[in-house]
Amino acid sequence: KGGDYVVVNVHQYALEPYIAYLRRFYSDTGELYGVIPMNPGKNGAVRTGIPFTDPYLAREIFPEFADWEKHIALPCDLPPAQREFSGRRVYAWGRKRFGSVENFLKKVLIYLPCPIAVLKVQGGRVVNVPIDLLPHRQLKKILEMIAEHLPEMISASEPKGIMLWGRFAERIYGELKKNGRWAEKIPVSRAKHPAARLSDAVWFQSVSTAFHRLASRMGYNG
Repeated sequence: KGGDYVVVNVHQYALEPYIAYLRRFYSDTGELYGVIPMNPGKNGAVRTGIPFTDPYLAREIFPEFADWEKHIALPCDLPPAQREFSGRRVYAWGRKRFGSVENFLKKVLIYLPCPIAVLKVQGGRVVNVPIDLLPHRQLKKILEMIAEHLPEMISASEPKGIMLWGRFAERIYGELKKNGRWAEKIPVSRAKHPAARLSDAVWFQSVSTAFHRLASRMGYNG
């Protein structure tokens, strides 16, 4: 924490909700696809520990969230949460593609490879500092941390394929490949990050195409 900047690690104060979320939806017996996104959003995982899920969405989607929320103690004062724009998109696509949020979350595991968020407070407003725009030394440390644990997460969940959402996900993938930490047998596809300034229709097309590329390779028709 320095000046108007606050650095938070959501796993330090909101790990239990994330684990509860994984326990509810993750099964090692089903066919699973993974997503590598960016880092926690100021209204999403920063508040709930769950990727792309603001408190409003969490209460709508997860009846258990009232219990999960008891374990969240934000490490700093933040203004009231707003709706998470990218989360609304993600869940809308999930409902459309899989028929329900439940089916979506059972088929698509959104990893949280970087639990760190850098927030800048500006006149009572909170702004996410894009993680890939951090100074080289800090970014290098973050990428090293991701390289320590993300390959284990991927290996444990055994996805049929992985979608890379946005430029930071591409950076993570590139670093893992360069250092020999990426399992070559796992195919990847690419989509725009859901926070991108695109219409919903264009983003839906981007992510649907990315999913179809993976699923068609694996013969998935669900």
